[in-house]
Parts: sequence; structure tokens; C-alpha cells
Amino acid sequence: MTAAEEKVYRIAPQIMRGRFLYMSAALWFVPVFMLIVGEPVDGLLFGLFGVIWMIAGAIFVWAGRTSGLYVSPQGISYRAPGMTISTTWANVERIDKRIIYGDGEVEGLALREPGWQPNALIGGATAIMKYSPGHFLQARSVELYKTFIPLSSLQTKHWRDAEIGAQIRRCAPHLFE
Repeated sequence: MTAAEEKVYRIAPQIMRGRFLYMSAALWFVPVFMLIVGEPVDGLLFGLFGVIWMIAGAIFVWAGRTSGLYVSPQGISYRAPGMTISTTWANVERIDKRIIYGDGEVEGLALREPGWQPNALIGGATAIMKYSPGHFLQARSVELYKTFIPLSSLQTKHWRDAEIGAQIRRCAPHLFE
């Protein structure tokens, strides 16, 4: 794939905002709940949560600026910190819907052969995940990503009518027949 042929579609800002708000609510739940039930919460605890929240915010900004869908006549890739799902158009079997942990029903591209390539950090975390609470849903989502490139959870539910849909239609018309 040459850079001239490749078009990059970053994760839609409204999707990143929603994920950040969800993370913020989950993070601030603990100290706020402690206040509601009458537990003492000092400034140090709020400061600690504030620092964690700012670090998480910086990570969200970084992830939003470095993650994206890369579409070219040769194929498509979803690149995110820690992993890449990459394939040729010949390996894309169909447009499909899958239930992804944390995102719900997601429309994307079903692959015949796996295209998932985690880095060492994500690969190791995936191996450790089986020991965490709720591991079944998380592990199932990881398995789905091996043969699935999400579209609606990164762009818009109406991705087919957007620029990325037109680009995919030009590169792989067989998916829309």
C-alpha cells in the first residue's frame, strides 16, 4: 500500500467523547459513592482520582489521534495502540454484525482468516485476562477481533452513507452485492 492510495479515517470524536465520559463516570463513582454513604473522603483521595483522571484523559487523546481505519485498494487495517487488524480485500468475507464487549452490537467486516496482530503488551494482557472477573465477555471480544474489523463503533452507525462507506464500496464492491 502506498501512502498516496491509503486514506485514514480517525475514530469519530463523538465516539471518543462518549467513551471518555463513560470512563470518567466509572472512575469518579468510587469517591462520590463514598461521600453519598457518609464515608470520609479527604482531599488526597480526590487529588489521586484527579491525577488518574487526567492521565486517562491524556491516554484517550493519544489513542484518538493514533487509532484509525486505513483503507486502500489493497486492503483495510484498523490500527490502535497495542494492536493492528489488517487484511486484503480478498480476505473480507462479508459485512457482519457482532456483539463486542463494551460497544454492544457493532457492524464491521468479517474476515475469513485472522488479521489480528497484538503487540507484546496486549498479547500478554489477553493471556492474563482469563483470570479476571468478567473474563468470558472480554476474552470473547478479543476472539471476535481476530476475524473482525469494526466500523460502526469507530465511525458512525451510518458508516455506509459516509465517506468511508463510499471508499470501501470502491475498493470492495463485492461486499455490497
